[in-house]
Amino acid sequence: FRGQMPQFHVSKVALPGMLTGAFWGMGNFISMFATVYLGLTIGFPLCQCGLVLAGMWGIAYFKEIEGVKAISIFAAAAGLILAGATLDGLYG
Repeated sequence: FRGQMPQFHVSKVALPGMLTGAFWGMGNFISMFATVYLGLTIGFPLCQCGLVLAGMWGIAYFKEIEGVKAISIFAAAAGLILAGATLDGLYG
């Protein structure tokens, strides 16, 4: 690393960091509740479909994945996840 490290401003990152952790904790609790309520065969794959939504946000809004090859691999994986979740919902 060249140059000086930027200063870390706790007053600006503390609230967003705590809110992010709280939202993650709530989402984790709800996914565990859904898995217990719906059963492992339905609840767990359904909760994993949230990864597809997060990935689409990462591609469309945050530009985390770029390039045709990388987006194609993501689309194929997302299609596989959604197909598996659909089959699980129909026949599970």
